Amino acid sequence: MVDVVLGFTEQDFDKSQLTIGGKPAWLDLGNIPKKEELICEKCSKQVSFLMQIYAPIDEKEESFHRMIHIFCCKYPRCGYYIAIRTQLAQINDFYPIDADEKKYDQDYNDIYKNQLQYTKNRQNTCEYCGCFAKSNCSGCKKVHYCGKEHQQLYWQLGHSEQCKLLKDNNNNNNNNNNNNNNNNNNNNNNNNNNNNTTTT
Repeated sequence: MVDVVLGFTEQDFDKSQLTIGGKPAWLDLGNIPKKEELICEKCSKQVSFLMQIYAPIDEKEESFHRMIHIFCCKYPRCGYYIAIRTQLAQINDFYPIDADEKKYDQDYNDIYKNQLQYTKNRQNTCEYCGCFAKSNCSGCKKVHYCGKEHQQLYWQLGHSEQCKLLKDNNNNNNNNNNNNNNNNNNNNNNNNNNNNTTTT
C-alpha cells in the first residue's frame, strides 16, 4: 500500500514560475541533492517535495537561472521544512543557451536532450522522489532510485508492469543490433571472398 498525500491551491498561479507537487526540476544536474541531505531532523524520515519557485536575478550572470525548492516533512507534528537554492549561468554544461526559446519546438528532444555535451555530466535522479539516484532497476536497467525503499514503492506504483515492457524492448533492440552486426559481417566476408576470387 502506497501513501498518497493530496493538496489543493486556493487560487490559480503562473505555472511557468511556480510548480507545486510532483518531483523537483533541478537546474544544476551535476550536483543533485542526496536523500541524506533531505532528512527531517525531528522524525529522521525523508522529507517530501512541496514546491519550487523560479526566481532568476537578471543582474547576476551566475543567477540567470535560479530556483528555490521547498521540501517538508509529511508528518504535520514535525512542522519541518528545507529550502534549497539552485542556480546556473545562461551558458552552462547542462542546457543549450537557447533552450528556453526552443523547448516547445517539435524536434527539441532530438536536437538538444540527447546531445552528449549536455548529458555527459548529468546525474541520474530517483524515479520516485527526484533526488540523486545511486542505483538502477536490475531488470530493465532504465529506471533509477535513491534507495531500496523508493524502489519498492515505485514497483507498487506500476513499475512491475513497466519493467517487463522496457526489458522486452531492450532485448528486441539487442537482437536487432546483433542481426545488423551479423549482416555486416556476412557482407564483409562476401566482399573478401570476391576480392580473393578476383585476385586468383
